[in-house]
Amino acid sequence: MGELQHKSSEKLLAAKASKASRLEHQYAQKTLVNEINGLNYELKRAVTEQESCRAQLREQAETLAIKERALAEVKMILEKMKTSHKEEMKMVQSRRRPPV
Repeated sequence: MGELQHKSSEKLLAAKASKASRLEHQYAQKTLVNEINGLNYELKRAVTEQESCRAQLREQAETLAIKERALAEVKMILEKMKTSHKEEMKMVQSRRRPPV
């Protein structure tokens, strides 16, 4: 009878240990699920921020291209004006010179 009680006691301890182990496992699982959820949230936030930055970069690249075209146009106009001014100066100087 003592042996039966001893086996019964071992089974009870094993069941309690199993239950404690199961509770620890459940707690660890919930902790990991919460951590995964937090990481997923951070990932979504980072992806959204990255997409926003990419859109902003595209807009800035378009603005830069527009400004570069405008600057090239202004430079071209300036060169035309310089050429025209040189020609006008030559004409004025040639009129001022006495004939040789």
